[in-house]
Amino acid sequence: MEETRIPCSLEDDILLVELESGLNLRFARGDQAEQASASEAIGWYGWWEVSDSRGRMPDSWRDCCALLAPSDFGAELRLWDEDCSWAEPVAALQMTWDGAHFTADSGFFLLEDAKKDDWILDPVSYPLTFQGHYHHGDEDFSYRILLRPWGEEWRGEQRLPFRYNDWYLPLIDAGASMPERIG
Repeated sequence: MEETRIPCSLEDDILLVELESGLNLRFARGDQAEQASASEAIGWYGWWEVSDSRGRMPDSWRDCCALLAPSDFGAELRLWDEDCSWAEPVAALQMTWDGAHFTADSGFFLLEDAKKDDWILDPVSYPLTFQGHYHHGDEDFSYRILLRPWGEEWRGEQRLPFRYNDWYLPLIDAGASMPERIG
């Protein structure tokens, strides 16, 4: 998979990120956080996979959507898949900017609280990729999440999201916004 660098700059404690899709994202910290608005939220679409599973969760992969939005903390990342929605996500994370990355300070992934070093978002790495290990009770597995901006066609990927051709592309062709549910 080819990695692409995304142009970004830091001006007066505001991180400006320019995506290939033409979307621009602005993250503010401190007193300037109030300047950020929900209209600057960015939607993402992709997939997440479970591997090396021990427990009830089988090895699998599913389509997922994510919304990265400015918040009082820096950014909020919400991730949902085919079995849930934006309102009841798989993950909801409050992320802060440390000068080079967004790092989850609080939130959850499935039934576990997010650990600070488990969720790190590099704003210049493309596509967005998260990977880690999940353990809760008898549930234990590795996971990987791959996301591209909503509305962007996938090219050169080894694996397309399962609903890419029959759900995603028709919505994109119709100019639809990212829905709160998949399917």
